[in-house]
Amino acid sequence: MATAVEQLAQLEKQGLTPAEKAKAQAAVIDELKKKTTTKELLDEIMQLSAFSIAIDQDFDKVHRAFGEVDNSGFKFPRKLQPEWKVLKDVRAIFVPAHVPLDSKSSLTVVLKQVDDYLAANYSGPMAGIRLAAVKANLKSFVGRNPLKEATIKEGEEHSSAFLELKRDLEHFKTTFDDFTKGPRAEIEAQIASVKGQINSIVIEIQKCDDTIRRLGLLLGVTIVGTAVAAGFSLLAFGILGPCIAIKVLIAGAIAVIAEKIALINTIKRKQDLQAQLRAKEAELRALEGKLESLKKIEALLQVQKTSISDIAYRIASFAHIWSVMVSDAKKIDTLLDNLSDSNDRATLQQRLDLMRTTYQPLKQGLALYATQVDRSGVAKP
Repeated sequence: MATAVEQLAQLEKQGLTPAEKAKAQAAVIDELKKKTTTKELLDEIMQLSAFSIAIDQDFDKVHRAFGEVDNSGFKFPRKLQPEWKVLKDVRAIFVPAHVPLDSKSSLTVVLKQVDDYLAANYSGPMAGIRLAAVKANLKSFVGRNPLKEATIKEGEEHSSAFLELKRDLEHFKTTFDDFTKGPRAEIEAQIASVKGQINSIVIEIQKCDDTIRRLGLLLGVTIVGTAVAAGFSLLAFGILGPCIAIKVLIAGAIAVIAEKIALINTIKRKQDLQAQLRAKEAELRALEGKLESLKKIEALLQVQKTSISDIAYRIASFAHIWSVMVSDAKKIDTLLDNLSDSNDRATLQQRLDLMRTTYQPLKQGLALYATQVDRSGVAKP
Protein backbone atom coordinates (compact mmCIF):
# COMPACT_ATOMS: atom_id res chain seq x y z
CA MET A 1 0.00 0.00 0.00
CA ALA A 2 1.29 3.45 -0.90
CA THR A 3 2.29 5.74 1.95
CA ALA A 4 0.49 8.99 2.67
CA VAL A 5 3.37 10.95 1.13
CA GLU A 6 3.27 8.82 -2.02
CA GLN A 7 -0.51 9.15 -2.30
CA LEU A 8 -0.26 12.92 -1.93
CA ALA A 9 2.47 13.09 -4.56
CA GLN A 10 0.28 11.11 -6.95
CA LEU A 11 -2.68 13.43 -6.35
CA GLU A 12 -0.46 16.47 -6.89
CA LYS A 13 0.74 15.01 -10.16
CA GLN A 14 -2.78 14.20 -11.39
CA GLY A 15 -4.40 17.35 -10.04
CA LEU A 16 -8.04 17.77 -9.03
CA THR A 17 -10.87 18.77 -11.33
CA PRO A 18 -12.85 21.93 -10.50
CA ALA A 19 -15.75 19.69 -9.51
CA GLU A 20 -13.57 17.71 -7.10
CA LYS A 21 -12.19 20.92 -5.57
CA ALA A 22 -15.72 22.29 -5.19
CA LYS A 23 -16.80 19.08 -3.47
CA ALA A 24 -13.86 19.28 -1.06
CA GLN A 25 -14.52 22.94 -0.26
CA ALA A 26 -18.22 22.23 0.31
CA ALA A 27 -17.25 19.55 2.83
CA VAL A 28 -14.94 22.03 4.55
CA ILE A 29 -17.76 24.56 4.81
CA ASP A 30 -20.13 21.96 6.26
CA GLU A 31 -17.52 21.01 8.86
CA LEU A 32 -16.90 24.66 9.78
CA LYS A 33 -20.62 25.22 10.29
CA LYS A 34 -20.81 22.54 12.97
CA LYS A 35 -21.24 23.92 16.50
CA THR A 36 -18.37 21.81 17.81
CA THR A 37 -16.03 23.30 15.20
CA THR A 38 -17.22 26.82 15.99
CA LYS A 39 -16.56 26.25 19.69
CA GLU A 40 -13.05 24.97 18.97
CA LEU A 41 -12.38 28.02 16.81
CA LEU A 42 -13.62 30.33 19.56
CA ASP A 43 -11.41 28.56 22.09
CA GLU A 44 -8.38 29.09 19.86
CA ILE A 45 -9.23 32.76 19.39
CA MET A 46 -9.53 33.21 23.14
CA GLN A 47 -5.98 31.92 23.43
CA LEU A 48 -4.95 34.96 21.40
CA SER A 49 -6.16 37.26 24.15
CA ALA A 50 -4.05 35.30 26.62
CA PHE A 51 -1.18 35.61 24.13
CA SER A 52 -1.60 39.36 23.86
CA ILE A 53 -1.77 39.81 27.62
CA ALA A 54 1.27 37.55 28.04
CA ILE A 55 3.16 39.53 25.39
CA ASP A 56 2.47 42.76 27.25
CA GLN A 57 3.48 41.26 30.58
CA ASP A 58 6.66 39.79 29.11
CA PHE A 59 7.57 43.09 27.44
CA ASP A 60 7.19 44.80 30.81
CA LYS A 61 9.11 42.06 32.64
CA VAL A 62 12.03 42.29 30.21
CA HIS A 63 11.92 46.11 30.42
CA ARG A 64 12.28 45.97 34.22
CA ALA A 65 15.04 43.37 34.00
CA PHE A 66 17.06 45.48 31.57
CA GLY A 67 16.61 48.45 33.92
CA GLU A 68 18.12 46.33 36.68
CA VAL A 69 21.05 45.47 34.40
CA ASP A 70 21.57 49.08 33.28
CA ASN A 71 21.57 50.37 36.88
CA SER A 72 23.75 47.61 38.34
CA GLY A 73 26.84 49.83 38.44
CA PHE A 74 28.82 47.83 35.89
CA LYS A 75 30.39 49.43 32.82
CA PHE A 76 28.45 47.58 30.13
CA PRO A 77 28.96 48.53 26.46
CA ARG A 78 25.48 50.12 26.18
CA LYS A 79 22.14 50.61 27.91
CA LEU A 80 19.61 47.88 27.10
CA GLN A 81 16.44 49.37 28.59
CA PRO A 82 16.12 52.34 26.15
CA GLU A 83 16.61 50.00 23.17
CA TRP A 84 14.00 47.60 24.51
CA LYS A 85 11.56 50.48 25.06
CA VAL A 86 11.68 51.23 21.32
CA LEU A 87 10.53 47.67 20.57
CA LYS A 88 8.01 47.83 23.42
CA ASP A 89 6.50 51.04 22.00
CA VAL A 90 6.28 49.52 18.51
CA ARG A 91 4.39 46.59 19.98
CA ALA A 92 1.99 48.98 21.77
CA ILE A 93 1.18 50.62 18.42
CA PHE A 94 0.21 47.20 17.08
CA VAL A 95 -2.35 46.52 19.83
CA PRO A 96 -5.31 47.78 17.72
CA ALA A 97 -4.07 45.68 14.81
CA HIS A 98 -4.56 42.56 16.92
CA VAL A 99 -8.32 42.88 16.37
CA PRO A 100 -8.62 42.97 12.56
CA LEU A 101 -12.39 42.39 12.28
CA ASP A 102 -13.90 45.14 14.41
CA SER A 103 -13.62 48.28 12.27
CA LYS A 104 -15.55 49.79 9.38
CA SER A 105 -12.70 48.88 7.03
CA SER A 106 -12.51 45.28 8.25
CA LEU A 107 -12.61 42.33 5.88
CA THR A 108 -16.04 41.17 7.11
CA VAL A 109 -17.50 44.56 6.13
CA VAL A 110 -15.86 44.39 2.71
CA LEU A 111 -17.14 40.83 2.17
CA LYS A 112 -20.67 42.04 2.95
CA GLN A 113 -20.21 44.63 0.20
CA VAL A 114 -19.20 41.85 -2.21
CA ASP A 115 -22.31 39.88 -1.20
CA ASP A 116 -24.53 42.91 -1.76
CA TYR A 117 -22.94 43.56 -5.14
CA LEU A 118 -23.57 40.01 -6.33
CA ALA A 119 -27.14 39.98 -4.99
CA ALA A 120 -27.99 43.29 -6.70
CA ASN A 121 -26.97 41.87 -10.09
CA TYR A 122 -26.04 45.30 -11.46
CA SER A 123 -25.83 45.92 -15.21
CA GLY A 124 -24.46 48.64 -17.45
CA PRO A 125 -22.30 51.51 -16.11
CA MET A 126 -23.59 51.03 -12.56
CA ALA A 127 -22.11 47.53 -12.46
CA GLY A 128 -18.67 48.93 -13.26
CA ILE A 129 -18.97 51.74 -10.70
CA ARG A 130 -20.10 49.43 -7.89
CA LEU A 131 -17.50 46.82 -8.77
CA ALA A 132 -14.73 49.43 -8.76
CA ALA A 133 -15.82 50.59 -5.29
CA VAL A 134 -15.80 47.05 -3.91
CA LYS A 135 -12.38 46.29 -5.42
CA ALA A 136 -11.00 49.57 -4.05
CA ASN A 137 -12.13 48.58 -0.56
CA LEU A 138 -10.48 45.16 -0.96
CA LYS A 139 -7.22 46.77 -2.03
CA SER A 140 -7.48 49.22 0.86
CA PHE A 141 -7.78 46.34 3.32
CA VAL A 142 -4.85 44.47 1.76
CA GLY A 143 -2.68 47.56 2.00
CA ARG A 144 -3.69 48.74 5.46
CA ASN A 145 -0.79 49.98 7.52
CA PRO A 146 -1.17 49.46 11.29
CA LEU A 147 1.04 52.49 11.95
CA LYS A 148 -0.94 54.82 9.67
CA GLU A 149 -4.51 53.64 9.35
CA ALA A 150 -5.40 56.11 6.59
CA THR A 151 -2.46 55.14 4.40
CA ILE A 152 -2.91 52.67 1.55
CA LYS A 153 0.28 50.88 0.59
CA GLU A 154 1.13 47.79 -1.38
CA GLY A 155 1.93 44.56 0.41
CA GLU A 156 0.61 42.81 3.44
CA GLU A 157 1.35 45.59 5.90
CA HIS A 158 -0.13 44.09 9.04
CA SER A 159 1.37 40.68 8.54
CA SER A 160 4.76 42.02 7.50
CA ALA A 161 4.76 44.55 10.35
CA PHE A 162 4.30 41.79 12.91
CA LEU A 163 6.95 39.67 11.20
CA GLU A 164 9.37 42.61 11.10
CA LEU A 165 8.87 43.13 14.82
CA LYS A 166 9.42 39.40 15.34
CA ARG A 167 12.69 39.59 13.37
CA ASP A 168 13.79 42.69 15.29
CA LEU A 169 13.14 40.88 18.57
CA GLU A 170 15.07 37.79 17.49
CA HIS A 171 17.99 39.95 16.35
CA PHE A 172 18.00 42.02 19.54
CA LYS A 173 18.20 38.80 21.52
CA THR A 174 21.59 38.03 19.93
CA THR A 175 23.13 41.44 20.65
CA PHE A 176 23.95 40.83 24.31
CA ASP A 177 25.52 37.36 24.06
CA ASP A 178 28.88 38.74 25.35
CA PHE A 179 27.35 41.67 27.19
CA THR A 180 29.03 40.91 30.53
CA LYS A 181 32.33 39.77 29.04
CA GLY A 182 34.15 43.11 29.56
CA PRO A 183 33.05 43.77 33.16
CA ARG A 184 33.61 40.11 34.08
CA ALA A 185 37.19 40.19 32.73
CA GLU A 186 37.84 43.45 34.61
CA ILE A 187 36.52 42.10 37.92
CA GLU A 188 38.36 38.79 37.55
CA ALA A 189 41.60 40.70 36.84
CA GLN A 190 41.03 42.84 39.95
CA ILE A 191 40.37 39.73 42.02
CA ALA A 192 43.59 38.13 40.74
CA SER A 193 45.51 41.32 41.58
CA VAL A 194 44.11 41.56 45.12
CA LYS A 195 44.81 37.87 45.73
CA GLY A 196 48.40 38.49 44.64
CA GLN A 197 48.68 41.44 47.02
CA ILE A 198 47.21 39.37 49.86
CA ASN A 199 49.70 36.60 49.15
CA SER A 200 52.60 39.08 49.29
CA ILE A 201 51.34 40.53 52.59
CA VAL A 202 50.94 37.04 54.08
CA ILE A 203 54.51 36.13 53.09
CA GLU A 204 55.83 39.34 54.68
CA ILE A 205 53.80 38.68 57.85
CA GLN A 206 55.31 35.19 58.02
CA LYS A 207 58.78 36.76 57.88
CA CYS A 208 57.83 39.15 60.68
CA ASP A 209 56.47 36.23 62.70
CA ASP A 210 59.75 34.40 62.32
CA THR A 211 61.66 37.47 63.51
CA ILE A 212 59.32 37.91 66.49
CA ARG A 213 59.58 34.20 67.35
CA ARG A 214 63.37 34.34 67.36
CA LEU A 215 63.34 37.54 69.44
CA GLY A 216 60.98 35.91 71.94
CA LEU A 217 63.31 32.93 72.23
CA LEU A 218 66.21 35.30 72.78
CA LEU A 219 64.36 37.15 75.55
CA GLY A 220 62.90 33.99 77.05
CA VAL A 221 59.39 35.24 76.28
CA THR A 222 57.33 33.20 73.82
CA ILE A 223 54.70 35.14 71.88
CA VAL A 224 54.58 33.26 68.60
CA GLY A 225 54.67 29.52 68.25
CA THR A 226 55.20 26.87 70.92
CA ALA A 227 56.28 27.81 74.43
CA VAL A 228 59.88 27.05 75.32
CA ALA A 229 61.11 25.45 78.50
CA ALA A 230 63.06 28.48 79.65
CA GLY A 231 61.34 31.72 80.50
CA PHE A 232 57.55 32.12 80.21
CA SER A 233 54.88 32.45 77.52
CA LEU A 234 52.78 35.57 77.07
CA LEU A 235 50.18 33.35 75.47
CA ALA A 236 49.61 31.75 78.86
CA PHE A 237 48.03 35.00 80.03
CA GLY A 238 44.56 34.86 78.49
CA ILE A 239 43.88 38.52 79.22
CA LEU A 240 46.67 39.57 76.87
CA GLY A 241 45.37 40.18 73.38
CA PRO A 242 47.74 40.03 70.39
CA CYS A 243 48.22 43.80 70.29
CA ILE A 244 49.15 43.99 74.01
CA ALA A 245 51.42 40.98 73.61
CA ILE A 246 53.32 42.70 70.80
CA LYS A 247 53.53 45.91 72.87
CA VAL A 248 54.93 44.03 75.85
CA LEU A 249 57.44 42.23 73.67
CA ILE A 250 58.62 45.53 72.18
CA ALA A 251 59.09 46.95 75.69
CA GLY A 252 61.20 43.93 76.61
CA ALA A 253 63.22 44.24 73.44
CA ILE A 254 63.88 47.94 73.95
CA ALA A 255 65.07 47.23 77.51
CA VAL A 256 67.95 45.10 76.29
CA ILE A 257 68.51 45.95 72.63
CA ALA A 258 67.42 49.56 72.24
CA GLU A 259 70.03 50.13 69.58
CA LYS A 260 68.47 47.44 67.31
CA ILE A 261 65.93 49.83 65.74
CA ALA A 262 65.40 47.74 62.58
CA LEU A 263 64.50 44.71 64.68
CA ILE A 264 61.95 46.65 66.70
CA ASN A 265 60.50 48.20 63.52
CA THR A 266 59.94 44.69 62.17
CA ILE A 267 57.72 43.94 65.11
CA LYS A 268 55.74 47.13 64.51
CA ARG A 269 55.62 46.35 60.80
CA LYS A 270 53.64 43.19 61.48
CA GLN A 271 50.86 45.23 63.03
CA ASP A 272 50.68 47.46 59.96
CA LEU A 273 50.69 44.44 57.67
CA GLN A 274 47.85 42.82 59.56
CA ALA A 275 45.76 45.98 59.12
CA GLN A 276 46.57 45.96 55.38
CA LEU A 277 45.65 42.29 55.19
CA ARG A 278 42.24 42.90 56.74
CA ALA A 279 41.61 45.75 54.27
CA LYS A 280 42.64 43.61 51.29
CA GLU A 281 40.48 40.71 52.47
CA ALA A 282 37.51 43.10 52.68
CA GLU A 283 38.32 44.35 49.17
CA LEU A 284 38.46 40.76 47.93
CA ARG A 285 35.08 39.95 49.48
CA ALA A 286 33.59 43.03 47.82
CA LEU A 287 35.00 42.04 44.41
CA GLU A 288 33.76 38.48 44.80
CA GLY A 289 30.35 39.92 45.69
CA LYS A 290 30.42 42.00 42.49
CA LEU A 291 31.33 38.90 40.51
CA GLU A 292 28.38 37.04 42.02
CA SER A 293 26.13 39.98 41.13
CA LEU A 294 27.47 39.88 37.59
CA LYS A 295 26.73 36.16 37.38
CA LYS A 296 23.15 36.90 38.45
CA ILE A 297 22.93 39.52 35.70
CA GLU A 298 24.23 36.97 33.19
CA ALA A 299 21.50 34.58 34.31
CA LEU A 300 18.95 37.40 34.14
CA LEU A 301 19.97 38.20 30.56
CA GLN A 302 19.73 34.53 29.63
CA VAL A 303 16.18 34.38 30.97
CA GLN A 304 15.28 37.46 28.90
CA LYS A 305 16.29 35.57 25.75
CA THR A 306 13.64 32.98 26.55
CA SER A 307 11.05 35.69 27.20
CA ILE A 308 11.93 37.42 23.92
CA SER A 309 11.58 34.11 22.06
CA ASP A 310 8.13 33.63 23.62
CA ILE A 311 7.10 37.13 22.56
CA ALA A 312 8.32 36.53 19.00
CA TYR A 313 6.39 33.25 18.79
CA ARG A 314 3.16 34.85 19.98
CA ILE A 315 3.53 37.81 17.64
CA ALA A 316 3.86 35.35 14.77
CA SER A 317 0.32 34.13 15.57
CA PHE A 318 -1.10 37.56 14.79
CA ALA A 319 1.02 37.77 11.64
CA HIS A 320 -0.54 34.50 10.50
CA ILE A 321 -4.10 35.81 10.95
CA TRP A 322 -3.33 38.84 8.83
CA SER A 323 -1.57 36.87 6.11
CA VAL A 324 -4.56 34.52 5.76
CA MET A 325 -7.05 37.38 5.63
CA VAL A 326 -4.98 39.29 3.07
CA SER A 327 -4.72 36.14 0.96
CA ASP A 328 -8.51 35.75 1.07
CA ALA A 329 -9.04 39.37 0.09
CA LYS A 330 -6.69 39.01 -2.87
CA LYS A 331 -8.48 35.85 -3.98
CA ILE A 332 -11.86 37.61 -3.91
CA ASP A 333 -10.39 40.53 -5.84
CA THR A 334 -9.14 38.17 -8.55
CA LEU A 335 -12.46 36.33 -8.81
CA LEU A 336 -14.33 39.63 -9.18
CA ASP A 337 -12.40 40.23 -12.40
CA ASN A 338 -13.98 37.16 -14.03
CA LEU A 339 -17.65 37.31 -13.06
CA SER A 340 -18.70 36.68 -16.65
CA ASP A 341 -17.35 33.15 -16.31
CA SER A 342 -20.05 31.02 -14.66
CA ASN A 343 -17.48 28.71 -13.06
CA ASP A 344 -15.60 31.66 -11.53
CA ARG A 345 -18.87 33.15 -10.30
CA ALA A 346 -19.77 29.86 -8.62
CA THR A 347 -16.26 29.67 -7.14
CA LEU A 348 -16.65 33.21 -5.80
CA GLN A 349 -19.99 32.36 -4.18
CA GLN A 350 -18.49 29.29 -2.56
CA ARG A 351 -15.44 31.23 -1.39
CA LEU A 352 -17.69 33.87 0.16
CA ASP A 353 -19.70 31.17 1.92
CA LEU A 354 -16.49 29.65 3.27
CA MET A 355 -15.19 33.02 4.50
CA ARG A 356 -18.53 33.95 6.09
CA THR A 357 -18.57 30.63 7.91
CA THR A 358 -14.99 31.14 9.10
CA TYR A 359 -15.03 34.84 9.94
CA GLN A 360 -18.34 34.99 11.79
CA PRO A 361 -17.10 32.98 14.81
CA LEU A 362 -13.73 34.68 14.38
CA LYS A 363 -15.42 38.05 14.72
CA GLN A 364 -17.32 36.89 17.82
CA GLY A 365 -14.15 35.53 19.36
CA LEU A 366 -12.16 38.67 18.66
CA ALA A 367 -14.87 40.78 20.26
CA LEU A 368 -14.37 38.73 23.44
CA TYR A 369 -10.63 38.98 22.87
CA ALA A 370 -10.83 42.78 22.76
CA THR A 371 -12.82 42.82 26.01
CA GLN A 372 -10.29 40.62 27.77
CA VAL A 373 -7.36 42.70 26.55
CA ASP A 374 -9.06 45.96 27.61
CA ARG A 375 -9.67 44.59 31.11
CA SER A 376 -6.13 43.25 31.44
CA GLY A 377 -4.38 46.61 31.45
CA VAL A 378 -2.45 45.86 28.26
CA ALA A 379 -0.62 48.99 27.16
CA LYS A 380 -2.36 51.19 24.60
CA PRO A 381 -0.46 53.59 22.31
